Amino acid sequence: MKKTLVLCLSLIACTALLAQDASDEEVISAESQQKLDVKSYSFGLHAGMLNYIGDLKGDGTHSYFGVGNWAFGLTAEKKFGTNYGVLVNGIFGNVSKRDIYGSTYANFKSGIAHIDINFMLDGDNGRSVVSPFLSVGLGFLFYSPKADLISQGVPHYFWTDGTYRDVEQGAPGADTASVVLVRDYDYETALDGGMALTLPVWGGVKFKISRQIDIRLAAAYVFTFTDELENIAGGGKDHLFYTTFGVNYNLVGVDRSDKFRTIDFTNLFNADSDNDGIKDKSDLCQDTPPGVQVDEHGCALDADQDGVPDYQDREPATPAGAAVDSFGVTLKMEEQPNSPSMDDLPVERKQFNSNNNPDDPK
Repeated sequence: MKKTLVLCLSLIACTALLAQDASDEEVISAESQQKLDVKSYSFGLHAGMLNYIGDLKGDGTHSYFGVGNWAFGLTAEKKFGTNYGVLVNGIFGNVSKRDIYGSTYANFKSGIAHIDINFMLDGDNGRSVVSPFLSVGLGFLFYSPKADLISQGVPHYFWTDGTYRDVEQGAPGADTASVVLVRDYDYETALDGGMALTLPVWGGVKFKISRQIDIRLAAAYVFTFTDELENIAGGGKDHLFYTTFGVNYNLVGVDRSDKFRTIDFTNLFNADSDNDGIKDKSDLCQDTPPGVQVDEHGCALDADQDGVPDYQDREPATPAGAAVDSFGVTLKMEEQPNSPSMDDLPVERKQFNSNNNPDDPK
């Protein structure tokens, strides 16, 4: 069992390392991410304590659940919507208990293999960091109980004084003829095993580490339809209780049905490509140089309104209406592109006759 546990924990560690190296570099929009998670598969490993609840009540020193045994399992999950899906689990391990109440002594250890399929309600909407889940389903339980009935090569019997002896208590001459034995805790005597239907109920919490990895703390109460896990009939059906820690790897490949999958619309709507404090969607001047003061439209300030922004204006107080060059400097009259020349001025010619009134042009 120790080797199995070490193997299970090693696989969990390898899965976590693999997930870190397998991060998806594509930018996925929030809407596409949600679609992706709804359609995702998930596979995981878990390990924990498996307890038996049945006819044997224990030795009075342990809880109602008795002595727990290490167990491990596998899980597979397929979601068909945002909050529901199918969960398949496997649990493999042992359960054991001994009962020393009264004059009857019984003990057993049973190998367990349990497979179940469940309908799952999942609080994970694709972006939740912490989310609960609950499932209920049907399963099959395979069990093979054994008892520890032999010590030092001979059958042993439990006496009410707490000893194990080679003769039943109450047999003629048992007090003097019996030999005290030391129990070896080797469950060597096979009892009748079998298979039973079960009704498992799972519940737990997911902690999302990344898009690919989540950690799960869960518990399962497995109602069985058998009373012979320990090969003792009577007293009601036997049950199992499993508490577990697990790691799941989520297959979150890109949803190819979304042609806008590579666009992160959230960042797009909040983008400010020139870092001037005005978002691109409202910025009328998209390429403002770093450090330049801008107005509410994202355009560089132009205090004298000459068409040249202040950071380029060599004459920051140009008179209103004056023509300027590309540096904001007022142009001279002859430099102005539309200024009139002497040749362009209209000339009015008058002819005078010396014999006439000089004030009377002809």
